[in-house]
Amino acid sequence: MEYNKTKDSKFKRLSAQNVDTGMGLERLCCVLQGVKSNFETDLFLPIIQEIEKLSLAEYHANSRSHRIIADHMRAVCFLISDGVLPAKDDRGYILRKLIRRVIVFGKNINLKDSSLVDLAKRIIYIDYYKENYPELINHQNDIITIVQGEVTKFNNVWKAGEKKIEVIYNWWNSNYKTNLSIPEKIELADELGQKLAPLYQSDGLHADLVLDKFDFWGEDNLQNPKYVFLNNSKEEFLLKYVTESFENRQKNHQDISRAGVQKKFGGVGDFGEKVAPQHTATHLLQAALRQILGEHVHQAGSDLTPERLRFDFTYPEKLTAEQLKQAEDIVNQKIKENFPVKMEEMPYEETTKSGALALFKEKYPKVVRVFSVGGFSKEVCAGPHVKNTSEIKNFKIIKSETSGPGIQRIKAIVNF
Repeated sequence: MEYNKTKDSKFKRLSAQNVDTGMGLERLCCVLQGVKSNFETDLFLPIIQEIEKLSLAEYHANSRSHRIIADHMRAVCFLISDGVLPAKDDRGYILRKLIRRVIVFGKNINLKDSSLVDLAKRIIYIDYYKENYPELINHQNDIITIVQGEVTKFNNVWKAGEKKIEVIYNWWNSNYKTNLSIPEKIELADELGQKLAPLYQSDGLHADLVLDKFDFWGEDNLQNPKYVFLNNSKEEFLLKYVTESFENRQKNHQDISRAGVQKKFGGVGDFGEKVAPQHTATHLLQAALRQILGEHVHQAGSDLTPERLRFDFTYPEKLTAEQLKQAEDIVNQKIKENFPVKMEEMPYEETTKSGALALFKEKYPKVVRVFSVGGFSKEVCAGPHVKNTSEIKNFKIIKSETSGPGIQRIKAIVNF
């Protein structure tokens, strides 16, 4: 890299030359294989061809849908093989959103949801990936199970919100006119964003997914009057105002919800110290499950009452009777060892360095409490706990079930 190309197409020699062209593997493949895009290289072409086969829709007739499905589905396979599971936040949220976009764009080309498993299998066994990424084959059962579960879950969500989407879609088409002034278009876009926010809050349908139905962008977006450039600036288009309005409305909703959650931090409801034994037991249970199943297991929710505890955690398959017995035995053993339960306060940023598990990051204050149970468990938590595990007489799992794609639920009792 020797030159900088100026706006008037002149080349100015750089003060320092370098070899960084920004050409990653896929761009390099384009050059070596003599094709025009990443999606025509042998990294993507087999996926595109499988999509054509499964959907009976030609790539050149609707290349955008094919490309998004191929790109997202490949990412999904790699994320799951790397231990990421669908969740409401962080990496799990990205995974869930990718799968849902695949489903939505699949609908555009009549790609059946049941075909996504076949597409995943094709990706796993593409020669290049099979030879260089054996973890895909090693985790193919997880990939298939999670994709199937997410498809089922999202279709229920989509079905519940479909009529609401149709109402919003019809409202937009009846109100949007190409001859509206720029302020009128911005006002309409702002109202659309406000209408989309409740759809996400009640049905879990994010604006991104719903807007795909509106065709705000696409291969013909420069000709599409709904994709409007404002003030002759390509950075300011109509979609920007829809998205900002949606995000602002959603943020206000989250702030209100978060304020309410603070009162019930840790899933203890209004029971206070009455559920201290149950709360400590959930910490022991999580540590036991991570010991048995692997450190990719994390809490996905909990609910405590004086009568029982409920613990949700990330894991793609229902636990066997042997695994449940093993977890129960470990917890009871730690109870018998009379571990002291110690609490210390520290800045949230230091919790990871200390080896503590931290969940629900957006809900934590700057200074948090960390509870350690012997050398067995260490977690950030704001709930009540016993002072010693000897205060928990015993622990018994009474039920185990799958509560959602990639999420398992255990119900247990203590002091019975």
